[in-house]
Amino acid sequence: MVPLPDRTLYALRVLWSKHRHPDMIFPNARGSLATIQKATTHMNVGGTQNAMKTVVSECNIKKKSLFTPCATHMRPTCLNAV
Repeated sequence: MVPLPDRTLYALRVLWSKHRHPDMIFPNARGSLATIQKATTHMNVGGTQNAMKTVVSECNIKKKSLFTPCATHMRPTCLNAV
């Protein structure tokens, strides 16, 4: 199981509602919708990456964030640590 933001889940549902493949979220998208629904292979890596880039873009997910230093400090847990 993977936790997803609501907007990402919605975008994946919209994608699936277009092709409605019974077993795959990202089936090989060659041909008509009927062909895609019967696909036996998944979309190639480049196609999957493009689909996820579209989802990230449409959901306004920011991949880069500013560095935030940790506000707490944990003591070393190793007995030999100084």
